[in-house]
Amino acid sequence: MDFIRIFTEEDITSVATLFHKVYLAGDPAYTKSSLHNIGEVFDEIFFRNPWCDENLPSLVYEAGDGAIIGFIGVTPRKMTMKGRAVLAAVSAHLMLDPDRRTELAGVRLLQKFLSGPQALSIADFANDSGRKIWNGIGGMMSHVHSLRWVKLLRPSARALSLASGKLRVLPRFSSIIHPLGRLSDAVLARMAPHRFRFPPSKLIETELTDETLLSCILQSSSLYALCPEYDEHSLPWLVRRAEKIKVLGDMRKAALRNDSGAIVGWYLYYLKPGGMSEVLQMGARKDSICAVLDHLFHHAWSNGSESITGRLEPRLLPALSEKECYLKCGPPWVMAHTYDPEILRAIDRGDVFLSRLEGEWCTSYRV
Repeated sequence: MDFIRIFTEEDITSVATLFHKVYLAGDPAYTKSSLHNIGEVFDEIFFRNPWCDENLPSLVYEAGDGAIIGFIGVTPRKMTMKGRAVLAAVSAHLMLDPDRRTELAGVRLLQKFLSGPQALSIADFANDSGRKIWNGIGGMMSHVHSLRWVKLLRPSARALSLASGKLRVLPRFSSIIHPLGRLSDAVLARMAPHRFRFPPSKLIETELTDETLLSCILQSSSLYALCPEYDEHSLPWLVRRAEKIKVLGDMRKAALRNDSGAIVGWYLYYLKPGGMSEVLQMGARKDSICAVLDHLFHHAWSNGSESITGRLEPRLLPALSEKECYLKCGPPWVMAHTYDPEILRAIDRGDVFLSRLEGEWCTSYRV
């Protein structure tokens, strides 16, 4: 008989094999040799994270023959709701064996997860299927946090990159396509300098240490009703995890100061020369949001990015509009589940400090 049980360290190899089968089997870049690396990451995330709680374990779906045919990863997180302690849980990798009859296994795994002791459950990389399952069992989509802003830095180069990828343009045509994109972007910069020129910022870039980042997050998140709770152990662990993820480029971090030496903002983002850079987290004082965005855009543009994107935060919306960014809705979708009406209202109005650092980006397997 099939049943759900706690994920143990003895299950790591089986779950890594399932992950490889579900997500990587069709990709020639990944072979069975990847299993060891997947297993190491699963061990670090689900058994060595700073918030480990035996009352909030990851779960496996075991078939009657002993095979693991389903899995959901769970990472506890500490948050506060207007000063009140809140236990949250972030899910990742809800997956099922495609070769087994598992029609209800995904629903049962998610129901078991949501019935745990946490006051808030979050999944912020849900696909369309995952969104439907969450909605079907009482979850909600955060409309605000499912929006992403996008700033085009080299619009012609970006359009040509997307077109060449979809049309599978032969490599020999690259010598024509890339110079054409550079020429077109140079013309656009002359015609619309307010949109496509990115001069150096007047802010002073300094090192973003773990201590500085912790101070910045504590100060900025206090403006929100619901916010994460970090310390000198949990935040560095999360940042180190983020730095190991290379799929979207190298992590760049900066604390930004004004002429007086005061920190007015910060950012962490993955730099992708010749592609789209991804912001993991950014913050700014209310009077410095535009200046921080200017610094971020110049940094990404001067290092070769074609565009840059990040999760929408409502307080950034006026500045993003002024900088002529556009908005794009998921997937991925940010899903939440709670029985606490105060938390529910905070999520519904976007009064939550929820960057990608607080979600499953760093607590899931990525190359």
